[in-house]
Amino acid sequence: MRKVALGLIALLVVGCGGIAATPVPTAAWYPEGFTRCVDDPELACHWLNQRRCEFGWTCESLEIVSARACESIYVEVTELDADNTVLGFTNDLTGHVDGGQLARMDFTYTEDGLAARKITRATCNS
Repeated sequence: MRKVALGLIALLVVGCGGIAATPVPTAAWYPEGFTRCVDDPELACHWLNQRRCEFGWTCESLEIVSARACESIYVEVTELDADNTVLGFTNDLTGHVDGGQLARMDFTYTEDGLAARKITRATCNS
């Protein structure tokens, strides 16, 4: 009888722990293909395309969306070489963007040896 009671207690403890530990999935507020940007959890970004532009530099476009209205959105991108050394940065600023409205930002990378880029700042100015 004692073994059965201990088994039931163990089952209840394990069973309850398993239920409580299960995360509840939540739907993302931003469109499919976007990921959250740094700094502001209410901004989501999606890189569009990278291409050669004037003077042989590299240009790239970014779509950004905010969960709320912003008077402007500022994004700063750090340019990195193959060793993850910072080469420089570029930035762009939008005008007013409504909540849920897509905005396109364009970045020009002027440094030789560009191997990667990362968004280091994204801010909704309200």
